[in-house]
Amino acid sequence: MLVIVRCKFWALFYHLTLILQSLYLNEMKPLDLTLEGRFMFTVNEQVSRLVMVTYTLNLSGLSCMGCVKKVRNALEQASTDIEIKQLDKHALTVSTDAHIDDIIQPIANLGFEAKPVRHFELSGLNCGKCVAKLQAQLETLDSITIIALSKQSLTIESNLDVNLIQNNIKQVASKPY
Repeated sequence: MLVIVRCKFWALFYHLTLILQSLYLNEMKPLDLTLEGRFMFTVNEQVSRLVMVTYTLNLSGLSCMGCVKKVRNALEQASTDIEIKQLDKHALTVSTDAHIDDIIQPIANLGFEAKPVRHFELSGLNCGKCVAKLQAQLETLDSITIIALSKQSLTIESNLDVNLIQNNIKQVASKPY
């Protein structure tokens, strides 16, 4: 009897590991799992809420605290999954499991502009010339404002897809100079 319990325990442990791996790989779909008809596990939105992201967005067009209140109300109505950490006329910081577009769109609907601030850790840039080449490469892209750039890091304000930005960084960092 003890051996059977251990086998069931390890089977349960194995299946829970698979579920957590699928969540980690951003396959956050509701999953149902039945083991030998006796145990039922459901992974739903409550578990997927464990993956929270903090976004910082620069805001423009807000002129008073009334505008700030409108933005707060619009975000609260758009989704209950958005936790506003900081909000003023110039910046917004939120924690959420929602997509960034679910934050930007309600703000845009009010007539204001929100641009995400993105931070990248860099490697492969060995000198000032490499940094200058990366800066020139990024300046060819529309909708990017470089906030800070060094051999180790890049901070930008942009609505562009992260993969596009990363590909441009890799192009410069992979070329020997």
